[in-house]
Amino acid sequence: MAVILLVHDTFIAADSGSVFTYVADLKNETIWQEDINALTFVSEGPLSLGSRFVETRRTCGVKFRWEFEITNLVPGREIQIDSVEARCHYRGGRSFTAMPGGTRVTEYGELYLPYVPQLLSRLVALLSRRSLRRAYARLKEIIENQIRADAALPPVTLRSRLARRASCWTCWWHK
Repeated sequence: MAVILLVHDTFIAADSGSVFTYVADLKNETIWQEDINALTFVSEGPLSLGSRFVETRRTCGVKFRWEFEITNLVPGREIQIDSVEARCHYRGGRSFTAMPGGTRVTEYGELYLPYVPQLLSRLVALLSRRSLRRAYARLKEIIENQIRADAALPPVTLRSRLARRASCWTCWWHK
């Protein structure tokens, strides 16, 4: 049996509450993780300790179907999951650390591959880490672009255009 340890850190220039809220809304998983094809909830109600969901993904050309259970949930700080039904066992989580100017998101996990030889597990680990880097780059892009959109400058008015044009002519005139 091969065991793959995964750890990935990403800094996102947004407050930890916003980042946690986006990531903890599991419906967003299919948006920022291109490997995930579908995610359905087994449990009803809001995400809480013991909630279950089914994730279907294609990674490295292999289709995986996992049923996960939330094993630890600290709002704003951490989510941990454990697979309860799957061909391969996965246990992991995500932690959210507030930092100056943003949030550090750390994903960590252990993937147990019962039918993969140890030598082949290195290739699987490399491909899994690459997929994880792409997913978190996408997450960073989505959240930071939303922050930029929310903080957009007020619309340009005729008065502001004339003021900008006047300052440009003034600069040109003084050259």
